[in-house]
Amino acid sequence: MQKFSMAVAKIEMFRQAEGLLLGGTGTAFFYKSDNKIFLVTNWHNVTGVNAVTGKTIHSQGLLPNLLRIHYKQLVDADKKMIRSQHRDIPLYCKNEPVWLEHSKRSGVDVVAIPLFVSEFENFANECINTIDQEAGLEVAAGMDCYILGFPENLIGAANTPIWKRGSIASEPYQQHPYFIDSATRKGMSGAPVIARHTGIFGMKGQTMTGNEIIGTVEKFIAIYSGRVGDDELGFQLGTAWQANVLDDILSVKTPGKHPLL
Repeated sequence: MQKFSMAVAKIEMFRQAEGLLLGGTGTAFFYKSDNKIFLVTNWHNVTGVNAVTGKTIHSQGLLPNLLRIHYKQLVDADKKMIRSQHRDIPLYCKNEPVWLEHSKRSGVDVVAIPLFVSEFENFANECINTIDQEAGLEVAAGMDCYILGFPENLIGAANTPIWKRGSIASEPYQQHPYFIDSATRKGMSGAPVIARHTGIFGMKGQTMTGNEIIGTVEKFIAIYSGRVGDDELGFQLGTAWQANVLDDILSVKTPGKHPLL
């Protein structure tokens, strides 16, 4: 099974009051930093507020306060059988958000939620940045990529994400999200974006160095945020925040702020 699939989890956002009210579904993935485990997803997933317009996403204005994480649990190692096992975590502790966000807050639609390492180790999931990948793979406009998420709540075999193919549609520029050319759907927000190159890798321009790799190389490059515009059949562009925003979030450690404050 593809290692990157094991780093991705379906999430559900609930409002816990007299009962559980579903506020929406999305995608998240696991990330390791300083021996701590974090769940990474979009700011708008955990707040219930559109990061661009500032308006509530749910039709009834529901703001989530509970997050359900669907982990992968190994049932039979020989047969590679995996089942889903969910855990619920509160999004607020003493009315304070549990997530870390970017110093630009909603200006960067990404958050990281600290998890208990002991809880994470009970499952078969991977952390995306500990998976073997080609660090030297540079992002370029036109490059193939895959968005690993759960479009319209669709789940692959063994609780794995759907690999939605796309391409990098804009030139990389620091602190700006990529445009991704792909027909994405609801439920994919928070998905990791994996760049893939197949063929000869490692050439310096048109020159062979003798250290090239022939085959396929991959790299985690971004966090998908959402479609551009509301028309599913429009120009089919999405935005994805560059992976290095996680370095900013996890080094500065800006605590989350209630979206309505």
